[in-house]
Amino acid sequence: MLTINKTFLNESEKQSFVLECEEQFESDLDRIANSILEEDGVRFVTLAGPTCSGKTTTAATLIRDLNKAGRRVRLVSIDDFFRDRTELLEEAKAEGRKEPDFETVRAIDFELLSECVEKISRGERVRLPIFDFTLGSRRGYEEFDASMYDVALFEGIQAIYPEVTDLFRHYHTKSIYVSVADDVTVNGVFFSSRMVRFLRRLVRDYFFRASTPEYTFKLWKNVSANEDANILPYADAADIKLDSFLPYELFVIKDYAIPLLREIPDSSEYKAEAAAIIESLLQLEIIDSHYVPDSSVFREFIGPKKGKA
Repeated sequence: MLTINKTFLNESEKQSFVLECEEQFESDLDRIANSILEEDGVRFVTLAGPTCSGKTTTAATLIRDLNKAGRRVRLVSIDDFFRDRTELLEEAKAEGRKEPDFETVRAIDFELLSECVEKISRGERVRLPIFDFTLGSRRGYEEFDASMYDVALFEGIQAIYPEVTDLFRHYHTKSIYVSVADDVTVNGVFFSSRMVRFLRRLVRDYFFRASTPEYTFKLWKNVSANEDANILPYADAADIKLDSFLPYELFVIKDYAIPLLREIPDSSEYKAEAAAIIESLLQLEIIDSHYVPDSSVFREFIGPKKGKA
């Protein structure tokens, strides 16, 4: 359990707190980059973690740091290996399910993923798929000459699934698991680690994935069940763990989340839960998101500063 007791006398103290948290996270990323650089012959890096752990920004920052050190790194998103949504829908109906399960290894084109890993290990050319999440289908391929890169970084929730990790067992691989590591009490108010990620997803999906707050609540039950079954049991097997929680973030996300939680209609089964979250958030001070750097992993959830593209 992480305990944060923080009050602020002025805006300057709030800004300093944000920057201190960012510096600590940057230091953690530097440590991870160095651990990869210290080992000769690392061919693959896998970066996994449950939803809204900050995988995308973490991957980009690691690639930046490794490139600076002279390593040529290519990002491969496992999400691009998703099977077409129509195919998954038809499969679900045939099995008597109303909706497909997008969270399991069956949702990805495992055969193609296996082929790509093998060819990259040999330094060959591969055709990496490009998935269009708006259309729910693959929209093409991108040629990738593996001989031009030293390291391939595979990023995605699925990177921790046993079937996927098994693909890398014969190669020199470093595995990273990123998530919100602990439950937290902020000025006496309790938030579970899963609730922190739920608030991240609530805001991100509303602003960037056209998802209503009620729909995020609806999905969350299945998301949590998949984490319990397919992600959390394997977290300890990762070579490196990274805590993406930023101690300032609940003070910031409050201003984004409360209006969305208030959109939950009175008739919704999630109304009481939304009201309880609002009550908890109202007990926290507000830190203006303007203090959050553009490069922060937290921008993955709240978006860029207002007025910027």
